[in-house]
Amino acid sequence: MTRYRRLTLAVLVAGLVVVGDARARGSEPIRLSADIAGERAEVEVRDLPTEEATLAARQALGTLAAVERELAAGLPGSTVARLNGAAAGGAQAIDGGIAAMLETVLGFCVWSRNAHGPLGGVLYEAWERAERPPAPQSLQVGIRSAACDNLTPRPAEAEVVLAAGSRLDLRHFAAGYAVDRAMLDLEELGATNAFITYRSISRGSGGGPTGAGWKVTLPVFPGLTEAPDPVHLRDGALAVVSTHRRRFRFGTESFPAFLDQRSGRPSEGTVAVVTVTHRALDAQAIATAMVVLGNREGQLRLGGVIPSPSVLWLLGDGSGPPLLATFRWSELRWNQPLSPRQR
Repeated sequence: MTRYRRLTLAVLVAGLVVVGDARARGSEPIRLSADIAGERAEVEVRDLPTEEATLAARQALGTLAAVERELAAGLPGSTVARLNGAAAGGAQAIDGGIAAMLETVLGFCVWSRNAHGPLGGVLYEAWERAERPPAPQSLQVGIRSAACDNLTPRPAEAEVVLAAGSRLDLRHFAAGYAVDRAMLDLEELGATNAFITYRSISRGSGGGPTGAGWKVTLPVFPGLTEAPDPVHLRDGALAVVSTHRRRFRFGTESFPAFLDQRSGRPSEGTVAVVTVTHRALDAQAIATAMVVLGNREGQLRLGGVIPSPSVLWLLGDGSGPPLLATFRWSELRWNQPLSPRQR
């Protein structure tokens, strides 16, 4: 954690908001917010003295910003940009925590049989730069570059080897990893009842304001007239992946910006996926994989995940009411029972 401690101390966190009397000497709920990479982040701490809680929350926000910066492929000087520039250059030294994270996300690549992993950089760039949907034959180089065996993380040595022609792209993993690192900061600073939300990812530790867990309100997805019932997190994380927010657009055509790296094509037929599990990185990775795989293949893959996540799919194209499919979703604690339409 030493390197991230140095990085986060240098981060300027804007737009801080304190809930509760910051002048109080006792323990008050503290909530700080900041804009990070154009997205709102919030940290709430409820079980530390006010001054300690404020410092812990600031440290967590700084870690979110620092991790986001290090894992941005398009930011010169970032860890990912450096690794991409040194592909085929042999083993590259990196932060040990990032090396361990790459080992984890490589595991998701193998688990999904190459459908979703950290090496989609060439494929995503092909779609983002194209003036029309790329032809299948033009995607073959990108498909080969995304193969799982093109990346060799070595966490014990704090290094990684990236094959020639491959490009890391961690857009579907970075926010979850950042939230986990920020929660680790809070735990190390003594917080046992805390909550972090960043992008569409939330993670809660402890019982929250009432002891029933941290309440996460889900959005109203396309095709629905109301949001699904809220989820309460107690020592868990939740990720929402919505295909209507991220699109490849070509004139009047648009496609979900989530690629099946086996074919190089966008995965269609899913409006959104919500996943709940212990770590934020796992929640984000699984939710994105479930968008790519769909609920049928996804159900098969989820059977081998330990501990088992809870997953909600909203299937369709967004033009009408989605069909809901679930995996262990009924095991979550809800404010209210699911309505018949949602069962």
